[in-house]
Amino acid sequence: MGQSPLKLRHCVDLTRPSHRRPADRLLAARNALVSLACLLTLGIATPAHAATEADKPVNDNVAEPDAVQTAPGEAVTAEGAEAARSHTLTRELAEQGESELNKAVKVFQQRYLVKRHRLELQLGGAMTVNDPMVTHFAGEAGLFFHFTDSIAVGVTAAKYSASDSPTANTVESNFGLFAERSHLQAGGMLEAQWAPLFGKFAVFGLGVVQVDGYLIVGGGVERTTRGTDLKPAGEIGLGLRLHMLRWLSLSADVRDLVYQETFQSCDTTSAGVCGATLMNQVFTGLRIGVWIPPTFTYRFPR
Repeated sequence: MGQSPLKLRHCVDLTRPSHRRPADRLLAARNALVSLACLLTLGIATPAHAATEADKPVNDNVAEPDAVQTAPGEAVTAEGAEAARSHTLTRELAEQGESELNKAVKVFQQRYLVKRHRLELQLGGAMTVNDPMVTHFAGEAGLFFHFTDSIAVGVTAAKYSASDSPTANTVESNFGLFAERSHLQAGGMLEAQWAPLFGKFAVFGLGVVQVDGYLIVGGGVERTTRGTDLKPAGEIGLGLRLHMLRWLSLSADVRDLVYQETFQSCDTTSAGVCGATLMNQVFTGLRIGVWIPPTFTYRFPR
């Protein structure tokens, strides 16, 4: 009986318990590949042996001593039974090898936009949503350096314009009350961003959009219409960044700007003593982010 020089005993036993350590899993993947090579060799050897047996002369007068009668009119020799068992074993080992290989080899999709060690130039605008008397509009610009894909530090500057709301005009015309107002003029902030969330979602089956969520904490100064002094200010907020291109992103955020303001009018309960009031201006806005450099190279190809 013709046989391949590569025996089944040379193949790797894939029935052992699954490996847990990364090095063992890589070894299991290599063993699976070796086993597949063994199986391919055995699969080639068996048809070659069958062709050799078919070329032998047939003598109807001589009975095959090892013949086993399985059904009327069919006889299977011991060599044929061994070949059938080899085919069965080959199929089982192939299935086990493929299963082990799938467990050992993992493929992860790379991030569409890498932020680490890149600058982000932000341009955008925002408006207040919580003041019933005055609406502020802001034009903003910022520059951030991303130390990692989740941590960034930068500076922002804002120029404000304000307009009285219809409610304020109604109060003045109907009741003759002229409330004191504090309008923001300009400001600057030192900000830190932390992006602990990253994910992606499908948009109506047209494509996959990758996003990350981030928190904002900052401190700086603001200037208002009530005096020329710069007032200390702080902010806190959260945002969502959409990765549109590898060099372009769109951010939407909500920020609470907190600063102290002094008014001339006094509270009746304060016995004529006028003090400072803590102001909260809640801004919501959009920012376009341009990434520098515009291209990047992955550390690993895949």
